[in-house]
Amino acid sequence: MTWAIDTSVIVDLLRGKDPALAARFLQGRPADYAVPEMVRAELLLGARMSSRPRENGKKLEKLLEPLKRLPFEGEAAFHWADIRHALQQKGKPIGPNDLVIAATVRAAGFTLVTRNAAEFRRVPALAMEVW
Repeated sequence: MTWAIDTSVIVDLLRGKDPALAARFLQGRPADYAVPEMVRAELLLGARMSSRPRENGKKLEKLLEPLKRLPFEGEAAFHWADIRHALQQKGKPIGPNDLVIAATVRAAGFTLVTRNAAEFRRVPALAMEVW
């Protein structure tokens, strides 16, 4: 199984304040994980906006370096349109970045690992785990 890691999980891993999360993450191998490019973009922005951008950027690079990158491309565009349409029909849209993340992960057939279940639970047919 390949897990796609959401921003919320990576931020908590970088903060190092949840030993159970770190232990769960370390049970997998780097090849078991992928990082959607939108997640990477959110994390890069967060590092740049932090009080220690250089230090936080280096920590981020070290954590992400061995993990696969998951681009928004190909079938992800179809999933994006499908998800957005379904959620608009229900009157329950999600944020634009989360929409790209969900479409990217669903198109790849991966399982999203998040701590933001409230948004992602609304996405039809998205495999998800809350860590």
